[in-house]
Amino acid sequence: MTTQNQIVSSADKLKEPLALKVFGVGGAGCNAVEHMAHGELARVRFTAVNTDIQSLLDLSIECVMPLGAALTRGLGAGGDPEVGRAAAEQDADQLRKLCGGAEVVVIVAGLGGGTGTGASPVLARVAKEAGALVLAIATLPFECEGARRQRQAQAGLAELKETADAVLCLPNQRVLKLIDERTSLIETFNITNDLLAQGLRGIWRLLTRGGIINVDFADLCAVVCGQHAESSFACAEARGEHRGREVVEKLMASPLLEGGTVLNQAESVLVSLVAGSDLTMAEVNRVMSRINHACENAHIIMGAAVEADLGDRLCVTVVATRPADSNPEKNRVASAGTTVLEGSAARSIEVSGG
Repeated sequence: MTTQNQIVSSADKLKEPLALKVFGVGGAGCNAVEHMAHGELARVRFTAVNTDIQSLLDLSIECVMPLGAALTRGLGAGGDPEVGRAAAEQDADQLRKLCGGAEVVVIVAGLGGGTGTGASPVLARVAKEAGALVLAIATLPFECEGARRQRQAQAGLAELKETADAVLCLPNQRVLKLIDERTSLIETFNITNDLLAQGLRGIWRLLTRGGIINVDFADLCAVVCGQHAESSFACAEARGEHRGREVVEKLMASPLLEGGTVLNQAESVLVSLVAGSDLTMAEVNRVMSRINHACENAHIIMGAAVEADLGDRLCVTVVATRPADSNPEKNRVASAGTTVLEGSAARSIEVSGG
């Protein structure tokens, strides 16, 4: 028997099927979608696009597409965003076809190099021309990667904000707070890919799960839109008797939210809670009370959904946007001379002659 304080919904199922396509762009983006295309996200259509054909051959996902083969000869963009942009423009018609039928296109890219930085805005533009809403999830370089790469990432991020409907950022520098001196380079980038996968999983649940308190893509755009704002995201889950308290503690300690600082400075926040049918009103109140206290001046949009497959897990996704000039770390690095902006065709390789 269902107790009175349990949230029960007949919407414990998918919404009307959402045509969602995810594109990994460039080396980092392709590695990320390769990492994502498993488990719960296996039902999502992933496409990897890159100017480096060999990197595409190394992937296991079904749909891959070389960019600008006539221009780059399949050897990559050499870290030059203009080459990445030209390669994407050369194959814009093919990209547009791949976006066809999608209601939402998600672009995953690492900014600062050639293909991810230069091609992502082109893909965002052609996806919108094909009738899709466009969300970009971008990583930003480690400080040790140098000033040039930081500047290119800044320019690419600004252009993505102009072309995509919404942009979320994961600054790689924050990942350093999750590792120690013995963590290998491969492990470090796997952590980044895990965080990107968590973010995409949270967004996917938000967009596809029928909600008791519903949120949709328009709500997401309302939170993250703004050329002079930076948007961050974090996901956490907990299980057991004290999961409501534990999931908030994980969020508040997350380096992606700078230990709660991002929430303190946020102007708008989206919160999505997803749990099994045992989700209680008391748990929702507990989570939202802590988040409301952390961002008292923010406009908050909340959604809650029930998903039986989660069992006793409570999953919370937070997307927060603050003014771009409110990040002291970014301002400190900028004053030192380096600008940092925060925040799947057939398996056969198709070489286009342009």
